[in-house]
Amino acid sequence: MLKPKKRKLKRKFFGLILILFFNFSSYSQANGPFDLTLSTLFPQGVANQAVNIQFPSVPLWGWLEVTVTSGYSNQLSIGKLTKRYQIGHNVGGYFTQKTEIPEAFGDVANQWLIGDFNHDTNSIPIYHLVGTSNFLIVEIEGLIVSSAADINLIKTGTTLSALQTVVSPSTRHYTG
Repeated sequence: MLKPKKRKLKRKFFGLILILFFNFSSYSQANGPFDLTLSTLFPQGVANQAVNIQFPSVPLWGWLEVTVTSGYSNQLSIGKLTKRYQIGHNVGGYFTQKTEIPEAFGDVANQWLIGDFNHDTNSIPIYHLVGTSNFLIVEIEGLIVSSAADINLIKTGTTLSALQTVVSPSTRHYTG
């Protein structure tokens, strides 16, 4: 029969083995917080312009938050417009999203519109609702459950597309 001291050591040893085993088995996915800022300039006198936040082709599971602001170029455009996404996205497969507008205030809320995530193109459109020149600043943050390589690709490979001429599907975001 083992003495109490040896039993304690044996239990600690097996406990350590179990902890190590379960920690190693959980590394197939990582929690990936990220935060990045992108910007572009919309031209003067051109209506119906939009730009897309273009995400790399990787799974997105968790949440995203897109915030836009501006300043003054040819029209005052200060304030904050934020849209949140609860997202489950496999490239070429399963897709679900729910959105909310937690903040929409100031001139920026009257001049910009953030669209829904497009599953086919891995993008989120941002519409400029006026024809004046404005500098757009976009902050994207989120927490995604994915591989470390995919999370790194999201951080380094998310871009803004070239400007496009499209008609906005709506006129203004309102807070809930």
